[in-house]
Amino acid sequence: VAAHKLRFSAIAENMNEGLIILNSDERISSANESAAEAIGIPCTELKGKKLSEICDNKWLVANVRKVEQGKKSNMTLSFGEKTYQVFLSPVLDKENRGGVILLMFDISEKAQAEQMRREFSANVSHELKTPLTTIRGYAQLINSGIAKEDDVLGFTQKIEKESGRLITLIEDIIEVLEKQKVSLKTVAKDVIERLQMRASARGITIALHGEDSTVLGNLSHITELMYNLTDNAIKYNKENGRVDITIRPNQISV
Repeated sequence: VAAHKLRFSAIAENMNEGLIILNSDERISSANESAAEAIGIPCTELKGKKLSEICDNKWLVANVRKVEQGKKSNMTLSFGEKTYQVFLSPVLDKENRGGVILLMFDISEKAQAEQMRREFSANVSHELKTPLTTIRGYAQLINSGIAKEDDVLGFTQKIEKESGRLITLIEDIIEVLEKQKVSLKTVAKDVIERLQMRASARGITIALHGEDSTVLGNLSHITELMYNLTDNAIKYNKENGRVDITIRPNQISV
């Protein structure tokens, strides 16, 4: 039994997830360092405290009482600036006394990404709605025959202008959506390979320096930028010259 308890303690302390065990009167009988860090209270101070003393979330307390009846549950909970997915499971000892295990998974990045997605969707909807409403309005005036003949040309010009604005917005959205993790070293090697023949024709040596760096961006734009810089370095170089491409964290120089 002692060996099992020791093994359990070792596993719990090395978990990235927060682990809290409540006894039958909703007091903390055990908690690991990850849980203590999430809550912001040292482990030594957590033991013996009632759940309501460390968290004033009434939904959590209600969920714990529901779980004590034998029903599993899960919920999203915030501590400070972090968001956790909390899974609650009932546990019974030999005397059939209830307790609850709380397992906490840090989903802060996921929650932040979801919030950004909602804000992005709201902004996109607003930005697209404005030119579309204008285009529709002028088109309805023309189709209904309400617009005077002298006004039709002006209306079509405004429709064309708003259509251009709409296309620009869509292109900007596509550019944002196409961002990905880009290896600067991989892009540099590709550019060197494509320009090697042109450099060799003038006796120019291209050398790549530095460790790899991964950035978030549009692959085609970064490749085009690096290609143009290297191409110009070759074009405006001297015969038998040299081009040095150096990669640093989030930076590249030619």
